[in-house]
Amino acid sequence: EALVISGNCSHRFYYDSWSWFIKTYGNMVTTENITECTYMFGFCVSIQNIPFEINCNGAIEMNSMFNACYNLVSIPKINNATVKNMRELFSRCYCLRNIPQDIADWFDWSNVGYQQQMFLNCFSLRSIPMSFLSHGNHRTTYPHSYFYNGFSGCSSLDELTELPIPYTAIWTGNAFTGCFDNCYRLKNITFAMPNGQ
Repeated sequence: EALVISGNCSHRFYYDSWSWFIKTYGNMVTTENITECTYMFGFCVSIQNIPFEINCNGAIEMNSMFNACYNLVSIPKINNATVKNMRELFSRCYCLRNIPQDIADWFDWSNVGYQQQMFLNCFSLRSIPMSFLSHGNHRTTYPHSYFYNGFSGCSSLDELTELPIPYTAIWTGNAFTGCFDNCYRLKNITFAMPNGQ
């Protein structure tokens, strides 16, 4: 029974408190009906891989789910999640190099909310699928868009081309605060222009 993770997993493995469990039994763990993922693996600084899928049940908060997983090199598959907030989802995952190309297909985006600082200080990240960024809530205010400190500190990103703009709300402030700070290798930034607009 201890190898089946379910229910509210907010702060479940927080601050390496159960990293020994993941390292020892992770390949035997299954998950089901997870209803909350806020800080689920937050500050698990010693974990490199999470060898089990995250099986959710409906509308899920994912704020800081992998925040400060300094040594994480890959992310687990997430299933059946109607994603709500994704603020700082991968923030400070220093060793994460790639985001899966099909990650946008993992989620039901009908209830998506906050997305700021999702990749803040992901020093090793080389690329991000644009499809993952195309599902923002069109009513989102500027400090909650994926632009807000979105790629700050992503010092290994190669390029950001065809950045989608899924928002239609009138913004009263600068959504690009910190957006491209310290992106030292970024050779190209372009925005998608549907219908040439």
